[in-house]
Amino acid sequence: MLSRDLLVFQRPLLNFARSTNERMILVGVCAALAIVQSAWLDKGASLFVALAAVIGALGAELWFNWRRGRLCLYDGSAVVTALTLTLFLPNTINPLFAAAGAMFAVAVVKQGFGGLGANWFNPALGGWLFIRFSWPQAFNAALQSSPLAFISSWIRENAGAPFASPVTILNKNGFGTQNGDAITSFLNKTLFSLFNTEIPAAYLDFFIDPGAGLIADRGLFALLFGSVIMIGAMAGRAALSAVYVGVLLVITRLAGALPFGGPPGAGDMIYGLFSGGTLAAALILVVEPASGPKSSFGKGVYVCLAALFTFLFRYGKAEACGALFAAAVVNIFAPVFRLAEERWYYERNAVRSLW
Repeated sequence: MLSRDLLVFQRPLLNFARSTNERMILVGVCAALAIVQSAWLDKGASLFVALAAVIGALGAELWFNWRRGRLCLYDGSAVVTALTLTLFLPNTINPLFAAAGAMFAVAVVKQGFGGLGANWFNPALGGWLFIRFSWPQAFNAALQSSPLAFISSWIRENAGAPFASPVTILNKNGFGTQNGDAITSFLNKTLFSLFNTEIPAAYLDFFIDPGAGLIADRGLFALLFGSVIMIGAMAGRAALSAVYVGVLLVITRLAGALPFGGPPGAGDMIYGLFSGGTLAAALILVVEPASGPKSSFGKGVYVCLAALFTFLFRYGKAEACGALFAAAVVNIFAPVFRLAEERWYYERNAVRSLW
């Protein structure tokens, strides 16, 4: 009879329809499309931020390659890390901060833990936190004139008329390009007429505003298009993204109007999902395989907690980038999820099957 002490348990693995290189390319394409849309609206400023981040990431990667005497740039992870980091930065931030954050992401978060696949924390998210806490004044100043920062300030101060939606508040305070009226009218007459509903006039202005804002929000429509490509190519974890989005939308619908003086059940789900980098976090950060649980139950709990924390940070603490802080919180506890899975799930199931 076998002794349990002699059993050797391997860490569980994840299988994807695409290789790591292919997934890296598709994620990079998705991020690049959003950056290009943002750059088209801000006359190229977003491209300079992305270029600085890519140079910083490649520089750090090349330095480690030189130290180890081997070249491993072919997997594309350094470029994808830089492009992902760029999504969560303001388009008006100094590009030098983007370069510094990308260098930190690759040199400390990725290479410091053994390289691609060995890091327990998402490198792009680590680089973003490095920028956010190292230069908070510069980061906040880059967002100061953005609709996102204005809504967060409004929640903290509880100013304005009660039961006003975020986009209504923005329009009344001079935000929006007024270029979205035609698009809004078209969608109301076609898509939303099928559901006997409509979105307010100039609602889309907030999402195509040419001013300051997170690059992921400014490139929203390109990001949506890129996500369709990723899902169609089976390069992501669409089910987990759907769970995260579904839980967040339900909570937002039930309680999202409360900070604005509205009743329960009247929250603005479109604003909750399409601002603050939330959609990009759902597609990339909270479902990143190297820095998350492996079991189905663990992944489900992981993304549900991320959705809950996203809502609490966005509406409770009035943090414009609440989705990113939420992703960081659950990511910090990823090793705890892994340990629980190995001890309580995989080992017990393996022993049970042997006996």
